[in-house]
Amino acid sequence: MRLFLLLATVIAALVEGKALPADLQQVVLKTALEVTPGQRQMSLDMSQDFLTKLREQKMEIVAVPDKRPFQDRMQAVYREFEGKIGKDLITAVQAAQ
Repeated sequence: MRLFLLLATVIAALVEGKALPADLQQVVLKTALEVTPGQRQMSLDMSQDFLTKLREQKMEIVAVPDKRPFQDRMQAVYREFEGKIGKDLITAVQAAQ
């Protein structure tokens, strides 16, 4: 969990302030791309564990099958941040399932 938070912090600093030299930016980006599948699996596992614990406490979990309204509302956020993080990153987020 600490590694995930550290990686997220480094990437945020990289995107927001271009705080690292170009060669280190490439190293961070390459590493982020390499660890993304494992991070996604870890995130899925943690989410499932959390949902299981909530169900054990008798909490009802309501699934939202239609994500379209949320996705539609996100268009304004994408436009707001396109200049800061780049259209390519936004397109990658939109393409993710």
